[in-house]
Amino acid sequence: MPFVYTKHVSTRIKQRKVMPSQIEQAILQPDEVIPGFKGRLMARKELSGNTLEVVYRQEGENTIIITAYWL
Repeated sequence: MPFVYTKHVSTRIKQRKVMPSQIEQAILQPDEVIPGFKGRLMARKELSGNTLEVVYRQEGENTIIITAYWL
């Protein structure tokens, strides 16, 4: 499943100190997945005592990563 990072998420993960490997781990091994707006999914993963939420959608075989943030 190829990951595609939008321009928005590329900017935000730098600001929020989120690594791409953490995003991919949250999507591949989530603790919870919640349906979101317009067919988007929100994957939650606890990492080092903090919860990361990743908003993404599937487009064919691609996983389009929209944004990511710490809860």
